Amino acid sequence: KYYAHKILENLHNTLEPVILTLYNVYGSGMGQDTMIYRFTHEDELTVYGTGMHTRDFIRVDDVVNIIKYILDNEITGITVDVGTGKETRVADIANYVHKISGKPLKYTKAVSEVAESKANVKKLKEIYPHKLVTNLKKDIQTMLKGAI
Repeated sequence: KYYAHKILENLHNTLEPVILTLYNVYGSGMGQDTMIYRFTHEDELTVYGTGMHTRDFIRVDDVVNIIKYILDNEITGITVDVGTGKETRVADIANYVHKISGKPLKYTKAVSEVAESKANVKKLKEIYPHKLVTNLKKDIQTMLKGAI
């Protein structure tokens, strides 16, 4: 990902690329290897390490709307973090799912994890005037019911 960004940045004088860095996208069509998918579809919640590492989650609907807005408005030549700008601890999500679903929760040996992951949404707020629909807790409830 890093090298792809650098290549596009170097072509900036000839092209006007839009580089979107997507943070933890969840919702319809998400991969089965994603944490939110595992927490909402598997019988047991497994947290690697202490769960104190954070992630910035964004619903796929917001990502689609942002991309559509950029295309419709012919925005070019920018690099944008696509996330909410809010960090959520993995342990907090696991505890929430455990509380509302009753699924067993276990902590296991840590794998190498990034400690903090949060989008810098300054540029996103400059170009995208709409409110994000991401509501992680509400969306988790909906996913547990099988509606997303």
